[in-house]
Amino acid sequence: MNIGIFGDSYCDKKGNKIVGSWAEVVNKHVKPNSVGYYGSSGTSQWWSYQEFLKHYHKYDTIFFVHSSIRRWPHLPEDLMGHHYDVGYNISDSELIKEMNKYFLHIFSDELLSFIGESIFKAVNDTCRKNDIYLVNLVPFEVFYDLTTDYPVITDIDEVSRSEEIVFNGKNQNFFKVLTDNKINDPRSCHLNNSNNQLLGNHIIDLLENKTYNNKTSMLTEMNWVKTDDNLMERFQGVMK
Repeated sequence: MNIGIFGDSYCDKKGNKIVGSWAEVVNKHVKPNSVGYYGSSGTSQWWSYQEFLKHYHKYDTIFFVHSSIRRWPHLPEDLMGHHYDVGYNISDSELIKEMNKYFLHIFSDELLSFIGESIFKAVNDTCRKNDIYLVNLVPFEVFYDLTTDYPVITDIDEVSRSEEIVFNGKNQNFFKVLTDNKINDPRSCHLNNSNNQLLGNHIIDLLENKTYNNKTSMLTEMNWVKTDDNLMERFQGVMK
């Protein structure tokens, strides 16, 4: 088996973020002949699709993370990874700051949904025509049709944003703690270890059974874990 992984921070290998991730769980179990990581944080679905077109022919199994539609579909190469900066104004780029004023005037939800659905269908059609087994991961809420005969896993971002940590003596929403303290997310692929293991095991089951026509919400159909001890250890590490 040769596996190609495409997408954004939900599959990014950079900064050692793949350690303990769902992708590592899968790869340790199935022991593929080769693994190609093409995920990069902050990018768009269109950016991932361009990487997919360059490399999909090398693999018989692909995991494709379809990012949020509410991102800049395309940016100049020197702004790669800033696709998610829509209204946040966290970029040092004056161009991004100026562009952000007009995002909602340029991209309606209907247009963004059309782009998202077109890419989703193109990835699925390409894999089908080339006899590639595909698992679609759709972390964010989407407003387009996810009909396909390949597996689809949704609502991963909802789980990520619902995880908690014991902080200042009480359980608190981890995403809010990160935001309030202006800390980068230390979690592998934005999930605690227990939930990465859970997601990885689900994908392993899909692979081993060559499952088709399966759509699963991680939020409502999987027994995800709200807190785990490893998350506290990682958080303490970035707080030092």
